[in-house]
Amino acid sequence: MGIRALRAIPVALALAAVTVGQPANATPRSDDPVPVDKTVDYRMPMPLLGNILVNVRTSAEITKPTRAGGELRVTNLRQSITLPPNVVLAMHQVGAATMEISGGPGLVVDNAGTALPIPCGQATFPSTPVPPTGQSFTLTAALTCQPVVLPNAGPSKVALVDAFDATVTPRRADGSVTPLGTFTSPSTLEPGADPVLLAFDVPAGPREDPVHHVYTLTGNATVKKLNNGPYPIGPGTLDAARDTTTGAYTGTLTLPPTRGQWQTGPLPVAAEIVFVQDGALTGTLAQDSLSANGKVTLKFPKIWVAGREFGGPDCRTSTPADLVLTTAPGFDILRGGKATGTYTIPPLVDCGEYTGQLSAMFDGPDNAVAVDVTPKR
Repeated sequence: MGIRALRAIPVALALAAVTVGQPANATPRSDDPVPVDKTVDYRMPMPLLGNILVNVRTSAEITKPTRAGGELRVTNLRQSITLPPNVVLAMHQVGAATMEISGGPGLVVDNAGTALPIPCGQATFPSTPVPPTGQSFTLTAALTCQPVVLPNAGPSKVALVDAFDATVTPRRADGSVTPLGTFTSPSTLEPGADPVLLAFDVPAGPREDPVHHVYTLTGNATVKKLNNGPYPIGPGTLDAARDTTTGAYTGTLTLPPTRGQWQTGPLPVAAEIVFVQDGALTGTLAQDSLSANGKVTLKFPKIWVAGREFGGPDCRTSTPADLVLTTAPGFDILRGGKATGTYTIPPLVDCGEYTGQLSAMFDGPDNAVAVDVTPKR
């Protein structure tokens, strides 16, 4: 079934690769872009209909690195989801005039056996009129992706993930929701479908032994739905093994559990949050910039709403979360500096009877992060 799912909806740290000028250790230039255009089938559960077959078309230009340690770039990425005529009929039956979808199949690169997510944000398929009955229904989204450093030489491939969560909202002509409300459809790759967009080889290049750089991260993050209220981050540790030729690194990110307190209307809300890294942290580290690319699952062992306790040991985000951080001007590889970014909180699962209501308090895009990055002595 292709590469194991690393879903896009998109808290995992994803730090975008940065090239500063053209110093001697700059990331190597890449080949010319390769156009790709492919349609892949997924199974999507729909109210009233059960599991339906949908077509997901993905087009983009992919620029391959010239050697290990170079950047993979995905540009002009567009995705469209085509729903069959029976969905259109069902939408008319519930009075839907438009539909919008948040979430689509993300991209991942298998770099000689190492799976790396390609941070492109969460696909947003904007409100689209429901066509007349008897027709299929296509919604289209455009996405912007961050470059990814490929540390390994060997056979590699860019593919769609095996599964993703689509949040669907049908609306009446006056903008109100239909009786279906907003629902999440966990969609999976149709058995036998090929999700690979491009296969290629990454040539080997001259390498030196990596140099370890260890930083302490301390700061805060916010939850947009809870009035952008902050919660503390750290002190955590970023341990990077840096290739001195290219500036690319792989490493680990360790963040301690934390607790946040917010206010939503008249209700006080608090939560314990545990961060679990998912896969390797990658990125680039130059004399005056730091970036990285990774994924983190957020666990919520305890959530309090108006003093009542919810959550539980299995309460967590349905997929690892993507977080994009970049350092601000003034960063120095030896002295550190500040980094900022945003992240999307995926829907929560396994939080008990009120999972849906709890998820609605936290999930969604445009949550902010700001940390001080300090070399560990």
